[in-house]
Amino acid sequence: MLTLALLLAAPSLAVGPVELANERYRIHAADVIRVELRSSADATRTLVPRLEVFYSSSDPGYFMYGRLRDEVTATAGWKRGPATEAETDLYRAARAVSLPAESWSPEAGRRVRYRFPPQPAFEVALTLELPPGHEAPVLEIELAPRAEGWYSVGVAALGSEPAADQEFLFQPLVWQWKRFPARSYLTPEHFANTPAVLRTRAGVTEGLAADPREIPYRFATAENSRFGVLLREAAGLCRPTLFAPIFGGAESRRRPGETYRFRTRYVLAAGGWYAGVQHLLRDILGYRNERRNATHSLNETLENMIELGINDVYSGWVEELRGFDYRFDVPGTVKVVSALHALGIALMTGDSEIYRRRALPLIEYVLSREKYLYAVSEEIKQQSPSHFLRGPCVELGELAGLHQMMPASQVFRREAERVFGRPRVLNLDTLTGGASWQDELALYRITRDPGHLERARRGADEHIRREIERFPDDFNTNPALRDKQACFYTDYGPRWFDLYELYEETRSQVP
Repeated sequence: MLTLALLLAAPSLAVGPVELANERYRIHAADVIRVELRSSADATRTLVPRLEVFYSSSDPGYFMYGRLRDEVTATAGWKRGPATEAETDLYRAARAVSLPAESWSPEAGRRVRYRFPPQPAFEVALTLELPPGHEAPVLEIELAPRAEGWYSVGVAALGSEPAADQEFLFQPLVWQWKRFPARSYLTPEHFANTPAVLRTRAGVTEGLAADPREIPYRFATAENSRFGVLLREAAGLCRPTLFAPIFGGAESRRRPGETYRFRTRYVLAAGGWYAGVQHLLRDILGYRNERRNATHSLNETLENMIELGINDVYSGWVEELRGFDYRFDVPGTVKVVSALHALGIALMTGDSEIYRRRALPLIEYVLSREKYLYAVSEEIKQQSPSHFLRGPCVELGELAGLHQMMPASQVFRREAERVFGRPRVLNLDTLTGGASWQDELALYRITRDPGHLERARRGADEHIRREIERFPDDFNTNPALRDKQACFYTDYGPRWFDLYELYEETRSQVP
């Protein structure tokens, strides 16, 4: 239902406050926009209709920058020429024009349109729309170029707040929990596996997400990414912002008459960060906990995966080296991180060929090699492969699993007890192992010595206090992060999978 509280006669001025409502939200739109959840009077936030626009008459030199020195990720970068040093801070790469709205007016279809002061090279507008039902508010930007050039428009409607005041932060891929970017890094679409940027304060989560209709079904790359998100604004405060198109990226070059539009969704949820993330995933992005059989059943999918894995050519199997070809990352090497998968498949299917051709050679590999990555030639240095047979090259948890699946052999127990307490480098240059609580759990599963289980519990309790009860605000929570060797999402969060393994043994709930 759309009601007009006041209608002013002057066409150049705003017509007055506009009230919008659906089953989930109430919105009061005027020179500021007050958004309220109908289910919670405390969940109210104020938006300011403001846009930030980047414009350049020459190519900004957008590219995907490699790993950062101060934070372990990759990000968007800009370089205008061969002699120009790359810039990874969006607000240092170019100057943004910050534009507050100068007028507003209602439109048909539960919409309010905000207009901004015209600029020499462009005009912009912002339309607020509240669809019916439980749909989240839509903020649609519109760019009308007056001059040819490269453009990017940012929805800068959320307020700027100190990062220290936030209970939770999220910018994909690595700025999560309370980690705040050291600079105004822009995450392009192809790195935004969750296409949103969020913050939580006083138990209320807010942020911006790309409307799912703006994400075409294709493989996103640095070149075709349509938008980017950032958490840190120019002054160093926290403000979730979405930019489209990416400055210098796809669709950024516009000519007069080539109007550009992009829809974002405003995220607002009560109940803390988890409720906010669930609202984003379920209600806005439409994620579902279900699997749909398209052309194959789950059993057929498993059979196809087994067929691929046992095919020497397509699986990349190198029989002489007992491992899988790692040529696409490091030519001339093989890599194995576990033998449990093949052994489990062999036992599940009762297929002796899988055991003979995959499981047994992989067990030989993990028991003999020094690291996951192995190279015969000592000339190969990329990703620091090992050239030695100084095994085993797996964590104690792997040895415990092999022992449980093949209890007649004592070799896995002997090896686990031999390397327990020894720090080792198994992947890249990251130190791991020692007498970690995960290692204590592994030895308990082999020996059933209750002392190992008690030490595992104490270590896990400390892990929970340090990394779950207190959200991390830096990248020093595990060796892979400290050594700038992190490669996988598991490096950036708590070891929930290890905690679950411990729960399976103790059935103990966190106090």
